[in-house]
Amino acid sequence: MSEWIGAEERPLEGERAMVATKSGAVLIACFLDNSASQFPWTGWRFEGMHPANDKITHWMPLPEPPRKEGE
Repeated sequence: MSEWIGAEERPLEGERAMVATKSGAVLIACFLDNSASQFPWTGWRFEGMHPANDKITHWMPLPEPPRKEGE
């Protein structure tokens, strides 16, 4: 498993990751960089619910999914 990476270091655009927040929550999110679009926005897009004002402190890449027997 990977080590936690500080939030100031951004993952690749579109990369799904496990993120840790200031409140201690651990969530799955995807990093998006739409800064060149008509409606610029850069940040994390969460899968499911999350506290609106909870700051991300760290992230790590998701591990590879398990393989089926015989693969």
